[in-house]
Amino acid sequence: MTSNENAAPKNSLPIEGPAPNVPTFTCLVYLSQDESGATKARVANLECSQAICASPRDAMAQVCREFKARVRGAYATGETIDWIEPPAEPLPDEQVRSIPVHL
Repeated sequence: MTSNENAAPKNSLPIEGPAPNVPTFTCLVYLSQDESGATKARVANLECSQAICASPRDAMAQVCREFKARVRGAYATGETIDWIEPPAEPLPDEQVRSIPVHL
């Protein structure tokens, strides 16, 4: 083994110092389908509007954008985040998704 085999590539990033402090919050999303087959998504732990989209991915992305905007705004100004405690219970036809949202 030569000394070059142990050296980091020239374009790699150094792994030094403390990890950045990135606030992360849980967006609790309930998914269901309406009569037309579209996906409905609603946030259970923060007051947000619901989304109705063609796919679960699009519906979750839409409600997560609103969730992130509301939490980011409150966090940036030092306001209390108005969490729904305890979160609303899912309806029998709803699937639960827990999505980590990084500010």
